Amino acid sequence: GLFALIGGMAIIVFTRLIGIALCGEPRTAAASTAHEAGLRMQASMGLLFLLCFTGGLAPVLLLTPIALVVPGLDPLLAAALPAAYAAPMWIGRTGALLVALLLLLIFISRRLTAHNTPATAPTWGCGFSFPTPRMAYSAEGYADLAATSLMPESLQPSATGGRAVTFFPGPALLGLATADPFLKQLCEPLFTKFAVSCSRLRRLQSGNLYLYILYIFVTTGLLLVWTALRSG
Repeated sequence: GLFALIGGMAIIVFTRLIGIALCGEPRTAAASTAHEAGLRMQASMGLLFLLCFTGGLAPVLLLTPIALVVPGLDPLLAAALPAAYAAPMWIGRTGALLVALLLLLIFISRRLTAHNTPATAPTWGCGFSFPTPRMAYSAEGYADLAATSLMPESLQPSATGGRAVTFFPGPALLGLATADPFLKQLCEPLFTKFAVSCSRLRRLQSGNLYLYILYIFVTTGLLLVWTALRSG
């Protein structure tokens, strides 16, 4: 049941991101003129992908240059690297087999659909004669059922405003905010109390020079006593 829930949430997340947020109808003029990133950014991402792909399929290709550097850093780790070469090889072979199978399926599907002309239609057209982006699903609306039904109450988004259900509703604004429970319930209260406790130390900053000299003298004396006791 837990794996089914995780799989269902993954499907919702990726269809929301790809099908709605990235491939849906643009809602603003800036979104309608969006374009792919430049060649340099694509090349840098492609290089990182190639390194990750190589590390997954053939980790020995990355371990070999590491072994040339490690002997000068840690002899124990350098001695353990040769034994680690053979351990991840079965993972690489399995991954290569899965990649080859995926490429074969893509090739077969392309050949089967080569003579078919795909039909085009507006995203989420829903049969309307004059669809507009305001009539299409938003990414938040697409995931609303999962967010309100599957997630615990602490993770559900809080809504402000909204549209009144009347025959002739006027303009309205709807705001949805998803708070981080770890940040709101743990970090912020903890650091707020810590800041309040530290602010009480400002009383020591009275602006009296003689008092500051006394602080330095007392602190230096305590450090000397602590050093003498520790050395003795």
